[in-house]
Amino acid sequence: MLTIKGPGGARPPERKPIRPSSGNSGFHVPISGGAGAPATAISAEFQPAGIAEAGAAGTAAAVPVARDNAVQKHGEDILDVLAQLQRDMLLPDRDPAMFHRLAALADAIPEAASPGLRLAMREVATRAKVELAREQVASLGRLMTAAK
Repeated sequence: MLTIKGPGGARPPERKPIRPSSGNSGFHVPISGGAGAPATAISAEFQPAGIAEAGAAGTAAAVPVARDNAVQKHGEDILDVLAQLQRDMLLPDRDPAMFHRLAALADAIPEAASPGLRLAMREVATRAKVELAREQVASLGRLMTAAK
């Protein structure tokens, strides 16, 4: 990499010599925890307060995470159907089964644990219901046109 310093033009970067450390920084990591205990074991005096409770809470927290994962998958399914319907707009006849699937997915939105995911799912469900309403109006229009 070249650096430009003033009107003299580009020059290669200056290299500074690397100095070896004297090794007397005062930092030391023990090989064992003393009395034969491995170094990776944390003694009770250095263990943060509530670590056991946090471990127990971790298993309880897995339930909302699993629920949110299922809700997110449900939302992705709705978005997949909406994307397919968008692609099918170019076809002369859209598959009514896709609308039935979209209606079933939009009517059975599971409750998310995360507030942000709950909001996003409401928005996805609203988008799905708008698409269903548009198709309903379009199908009524097709029926009226065919009746003339």
